[in-house]
Amino acid sequence: MIGSSGSIKGEIFAEKLVVGGELDGNADCSNVEILAGGKMNGDLVSSNLIIESNAIFEGYSKIRVAGGGGGSIKKAAAGALTGTIATIAQLGGNKEKEKEKEQPKEEQLSY
Repeated sequence: MIGSSGSIKGEIFAEKLVVGGELDGNADCSNVEILAGGKMNGDLVSSNLIIESNAIFEGYSKIRVAGGGGGSIKKAAAGALTGTIATIAQLGGNKEKEKEKEQPKEEQLSY
């Protein structure tokens, strides 16, 4: 844990990281929490990320998916924009499918 008056410059590899002070560097941790008043400037890879109101995070984030293998900070930075575009495209595709489900299908009836 980095306390409210603490400051670290460098990379952190840990199971759990709580930032109440200042972190200037990258992190690869399972669980990351940036508390109100805390500041992180760097890239991170984690399974769980919590950023409280009035906390500052400047950098790229990659969420490690269970069973999906580990990520890396370099991959997080390189894939951040691509991942965002893919997510937007996927959401758009899902909305189109939802609209199709909502539309009543016309049926031909013969008398």
